[in-house]
Amino acid sequence: MDKKKELTEFERVAKDRINHLINTYCGGSQQRFAEKTGLSKASVSQYAHGKNVPSNITAGKIAEVFHVDPAWIMGFDLPTPYDEALAMLNCEPDIVVAALSLYSEFQKLTPENQIAFRTLLKNLQSDS
Repeated sequence: MDKKKELTEFERVAKDRINHLINTYCGGSQQRFAEKTGLSKASVSQYAHGKNVPSNITAGKIAEVFHVDPAWIMGFDLPTPYDEALAMLNCEPDIVVAALSLYSEFQKLTPENQIAFRTLLKNLQSDS
């Protein structure tokens, strides 16, 4: 019988943060996360399932792509990008959640549909 390894607090938090980045900025796609970071899909899968934790160097690569602190990725207690966004934007949490959700959906669109969406937004802005 294969006993499932219990994750340490740092491993659990690192896994949750990798999954947060995948879901928020890559539309839930591990493949897209791998493409953006230059990591193998196998490595991303291991991080997302808590089977491995990114090394300092790998956390640095991920952090550079997503503009977060590498220590945050590795599970250290730092402000989240969400907290920083709230502070920077000085707006209600519901607005940030809605914006992140919209961005996540936008990331799922094909490149052609992303261009069409941007065009639509520009047209709507010029009508105002």
